[in-house]
Amino acid sequence: MTNEIFEQFYAVSKNRRIFTEKEVTEIAWQLVQEKKLQEQVKEIKTDGKIRAFSEGVGEYDHTNKRIILFDKMIAYAAQLEDSKTFGFSSDERHFFYNLFLLESIRHEMEHANQAKIIHDHHINTIEVRLLKLCQNHLSQEYVFGCLMKGMSIEQIKKDVETKIQNQKAVYKSYYKIAPEERLADYHAMQECLKMLEPIKSQLPHIFRVEKAKYIRMKLEGYNASLSPTITYLRKLGLDRELRDFEWYDENDSRCLKKSQDIYSLETRLQYGLPISKEEYGEKQFELKKTLQL
Repeated sequence: MTNEIFEQFYAVSKNRRIFTEKEVTEIAWQLVQEKKLQEQVKEIKTDGKIRAFSEGVGEYDHTNKRIILFDKMIAYAAQLEDSKTFGFSSDERHFFYNLFLLESIRHEMEHANQAKIIHDHHINTIEVRLLKLCQNHLSQEYVFGCLMKGMSIEQIKKDVETKIQNQKAVYKSYYKIAPEERLADYHAMQECLKMLEPIKSQLPHIFRVEKAKYIRMKLEGYNASLSPTITYLRKLGLDRELRDFEWYDENDSRCLKKSQDIYSLETRLQYGLPISKEEYGEKQFELKKTLQL
């Protein structure tokens, strides 16, 4: 994030107040400029309605190229997490609340960036491949493939609608392990940790908690499976498409070995790829140690 955003974050938090709706919107537009997302974000709104936590604290509307931030929900969620878990001092509390706001803004901005990179034909990273796979049924390549198979327009429309409904159902039930959510969280938290680095000696408790949240986020879904990303893609019915990845194998042991040979532990955690029970235990120990410092 820019120095200007950092300075604003520090000044507002030091004065023991939470960002206003106007400030939240201004910061969001600064991030649009920073990440060159003018084509993906045409409108930014704040919505102060109180809603169920299952609806999240914001959303990126791909169709209308609009970011909506549920600013009251973000502030409330931060206070709830603070009061239940971390118990910050009065001096620390507003830093935590505003950091939560910045993370939420950055998370939605990452979704806008995902919409940008999946349409850039010059980028073919594992991140882009996973994101495209999650939206495979909406791509031009998918439609072209259907036409090549001799499917009629009506058949394609029906097939696409079925896939869309399935994707929505899977996402609603398993959104915490969806690659697009994992990657948005990963990049948002990583940026916030970088922003805190220069003042971590002033705010050691804040920095430690943020680092612990970052580790906890990377472990999301691993307690139940070898790979949360594989689990999610299989739920979408994309077993055949998984075989196109060089790290994948239908046999769990071979899949783990392939993944370990190609990617570091940190990279595998970033993308939700296979890790061993021993590696999971190491990260759990790191999380526990971070919380105890």
